[in-house]
Amino acid sequence: GGTKYIVQNILFKFAVDESGLYSDYAAAKVAGHELKGLINYFNCNIEDLCLPLMSLVDYRGFRLIAMSILPIRGSETIIYGSDNYGETIHNKNADMRALLKRAAHMMNIKEHRCGISIKSSSSICSPADLEGHLGTDGRLYLLDFSRVLPPETPVHGIQNAHLYRLLRPEHVKLFEQPLCSDAFSGFIRKFNYKEDNNEIRKATDKLISETIPQFAGD
Repeated sequence: GGTKYIVQNILFKFAVDESGLYSDYAAAKVAGHELKGLINYFNCNIEDLCLPLMSLVDYRGFRLIAMSILPIRGSETIIYGSDNYGETIHNKNADMRALLKRAAHMMNIKEHRCGISIKSSSSICSPADLEGHLGTDGRLYLLDFSRVLPPETPVHGIQNAHLYRLLRPEHVKLFEQPLCSDAFSGFIRKFNYKEDNNEIRKATDKLISETIPQFAGD
């Protein structure tokens, strides 16, 4: 979400909560995760996976995402993930599927089935709303990175905490098993919901009871 402007071929998006999902504070955190998610794919150093240029701009209490415009055409070019809130999960392009499987292995992200219905679901190695496109120039592009990293166990009373309270990539990589980016979301409710969520609970418990105390001691 967020109001969008195109100025001198740069897409600017205000990080504000226009739809009442959480708060403007949380929207600013989501924008930060957008950049972090992109950086994690960039650090995988997969040559054939193209990413937009992106920066965050914080100015007088506002946060904006600034990013390059990609040679894509929305639903015409999407080949991976979902651009309609999970109604359709695209995953038929073998090249994109292989590249994202490699990236998921490097980040310790779990492959999982997702979608809001069994008929339209698919097994993917990313959050359901990460979009992969076959650009008009024939290259493979990714966008919408805000939920690449798995969530921590949601705290009771915090609205939609699974959308912006995410685990750090270092903790995810070092955890003993891959973790699901869509844990605690409606995208997996009809599938492996209990198992995926329990793995996140274990990772969050380890962070609080072992990793942070050990770091504080060091």
